[in-house]
Amino acid sequence: MMKTNIIFIKKILNNLNHALILFIDMNIKKIIIICFSIGIINNIYSEETRPYDVSNIPAELLSNADAVIRTNEVVYECTNKNRYVFHYKTAITLLNKNVDNERIVRIYYNKTFEKVSNIRAAYYNKKGKLIDRISYLTDVYDIGVTSYKEYSDFRMKVFEIPKTKFPFTIEYEYELDTDIAFNNPEIAFQPSPNISVEKSILQVIFPIDVQFRRYEKNIKNQPDSIVKGNKKIYTWMVEKLPAYKIEVYSEPFYKRVPCVYVTPIEFKIDKYEGDFKSWVSFGKFLYKLIDGRDVLLPDQIEEVKKVINGITDDKEKVIALYKYFQSRTRYLYVHTGIENWQPSFAYEVAKRGYGDCKDLSNYMKAILKTVGINSYYSIIKSGNNRDIISDFTSNQFDHIILCVPLKNDTMWLECTSQTNPAGFLGSFTDNRYALMINEDGGKLVRTKTYDYKSNYLSTKANIDIDIFGNASADISILFYGKYYERVSDFTNLTQNDKKEVLNYYLLLPSIVFNKIDYSDNKDLIPSAKITANINIYNISSIKSRQLIFSPGIITKFNYIPEGLKNLNVYQDFAHYDTIVYSYPSGFRPQFLPQAQKIDNKYGYFDYRVENKNDKIYFYRILILYRGKYEDSTKEAENFINSIAQIDNSYVILSNE
Repeated sequence: MMKTNIIFIKKILNNLNHALILFIDMNIKKIIIICFSIGIINNIYSEETRPYDVSNIPAELLSNADAVIRTNEVVYECTNKNRYVFHYKTAITLLNKNVDNERIVRIYYNKTFEKVSNIRAAYYNKKGKLIDRISYLTDVYDIGVTSYKEYSDFRMKVFEIPKTKFPFTIEYEYELDTDIAFNNPEIAFQPSPNISVEKSILQVIFPIDVQFRRYEKNIKNQPDSIVKGNKKIYTWMVEKLPAYKIEVYSEPFYKRVPCVYVTPIEFKIDKYEGDFKSWVSFGKFLYKLIDGRDVLLPDQIEEVKKVINGITDDKEKVIALYKYFQSRTRYLYVHTGIENWQPSFAYEVAKRGYGDCKDLSNYMKAILKTVGINSYYSIIKSGNNRDIISDFTSNQFDHIILCVPLKNDTMWLECTSQTNPAGFLGSFTDNRYALMINEDGGKLVRTKTYDYKSNYLSTKANIDIDIFGNASADISILFYGKYYERVSDFTNLTQNDKKEVLNYYLLLPSIVFNKIDYSDNKDLIPSAKITANINIYNISSIKSRQLIFSPGIITKFNYIPEGLKNLNVYQDFAHYDTIVYSYPSGFRPQFLPQAQKIDNKYGYFDYRVENKNDKIYFYRILILYRGKYEDSTKEAENFINSIAQIDNSYVILSNE
């Protein structure tokens, strides 16, 4: 029997990692048990059960793909009313250097309410052969997410797969225990458009006596569901999701990806209980977190009142107080525990001069309250992924702004910005739902939407072309409305960075900048103007005593879609261009592009080139209207293509 055991141990040791050396002094019986247990773990990563040979990937999943998820499994289990466990297991094949960042695996968590455990990882070559495993003890690091990690609960477990010849496959798994049912998960089956998916499975497990709600997006089939003991289990599976290119003005990725949202009806954070029965009831929970925190100290109140001394109009008061607020605060996230969701007292923020979006919005609310102006703490989903599911009450938000209803207007204040004028919301928070909070609960309202009259780019230029196809030019670009955001920090840039910004907008082949100036106007709709004197090389080609150039070279529409599924314009915008070309003595226009005008439901385009007083005058207007146009795909594509083709028209000057 002893001989048989030794032979068995030797066979196992051949397949186990070197960590087992730690156990060689134990008795035989214990070694057998430990080896068998670890042998099971190793088998998870065995080639027999994880065939990651790249040649097995279906051809349709390689098209447009930089990576392929071979398998992905997520189990989301509610163990009791206020406790949840996630188990993640995934394998992804990285095909090229475009996804080299996927070698770094980051697992985010909140150290007060969450725990990460059972991290295991391995990686394989293109044949599916195991290269090595990641050691939890030596290769996994726990670091803070922010630079002020001692004041923040947010951390991450991170490990990096060593640089390996492409293609190769990474496999890893972990568990996350959480008390935060409030932050209900949004589980997407495809992480990005350039990553295809072979198979992805989601399993949601809830006790029968715990009420929860789910929402499926872009999933055709209903989940499989079974009852097992006192638990109800739902399972979704998707297969063979191809990668694809995101084209400008096509529907954004987050609207296309298959996704499941899950949330319990009732939840608890620290001592605060709430529910997702309606937006009203969720708002009542949020009001509990902010109630009584919009208070200032007497000396702070006196200082605020001095700011509006002599001002009678409420709108002017808001503008003056917002400027005062901006001059005294800066954004900084430094919260732990319940303070991740609950703002600091306003008087504390006033003293220290910094805070996050919750703190700063609550402080500004207190300032307005001091002078008798009512405002509402409002939660919102920020950034490009702006849409929430309005008929699915849940915490879909990540940011706080302030709503100020006035007699003839409603002003929105972005309290984390030190550059926005009062009432201006940029692309971070405009044109979307916000949940406005008061003692009666929550109410969904839309933030401001800007039309093309308040969101445009205007370019004017005088360009002097010489006989060698080079030119000198004076150029001015007006950034109006949301375009202002793109250059609001221009004065703080280095000279090289300023040049990079202008290069982006000018679309010219080769530029030398002689002078750059900047000015701005922070009205209710802000604007900025950049002027520059430049030298341009090779603006025109030279052929047989001819100068040939595109009159709209500075501003032309270069995008030609390969196959536009639909036209999706989230925001009205306009471009207005006037360029005057002076050309060398002895040259005359031989060919000028025809005037073109397009006016339809998608937008407006007016293109003219004229010869007047020995100069070429170029006029161009491009307007795109906000909307999603799924009903006329070909017409929309033709409209975009027509603009691009017209913009590529040429002027020919001849010296004969």
